[in-house]
Amino acid sequence: MSVYVNEAQQPAAIRSRSLWTVDYACFMRRGHPLAGMKRLSTRTFLNAGHVDVSLAGKTMPSYDLFLASRGLSRNLVATVNHYSAAYEVVRQSDLIAVLPSDLRSQSRHAPLLHAMPLPLQAPPRIVSLFWHQRNDTVPAQRWLRETLVEMFARSD
Repeated sequence: MSVYVNEAQQPAAIRSRSLWTVDYACFMRRGHPLAGMKRLSTRTFLNAGHVDVSLAGKTMPSYDLFLASRGLSRNLVATVNHYSAAYEVVRQSDLIAVLPSDLRSQSRHAPLLHAMPLPLQAPPRIVSLFWHQRNDTVPAQRWLRETLVEMFARSD
């Protein structure tokens, strides 16, 4: 059993259950020069210095793949390997970041961060639970799946 985002190709023998949709925003420190704007223009957003999170096995952040599909690129100047590190870099610099909105509340830096809507909203990313069909009726597997769904599934 595993949890992935919807970017993975799903073989026919693999079952899945959506848990939640990840909503993203543009984060910056409260005193950032862009924080006073009502909204970010696409040009301002793309030209600002960005930090992103690169999880294991990823060669290009998924938001950059989305931008590239539209012939665009942003000024990505730093990459970190954990969301909490990205929030910390944003808090202490003039870099901005496209980060999950729901993780902000878990950051001890939340009161120091400002979130703005993205000028280019990427398609939704869905976090899903995956398992092989041979485990559909295994009692321990079924119990674990039901427990995880109860813990993490949200109505979007």
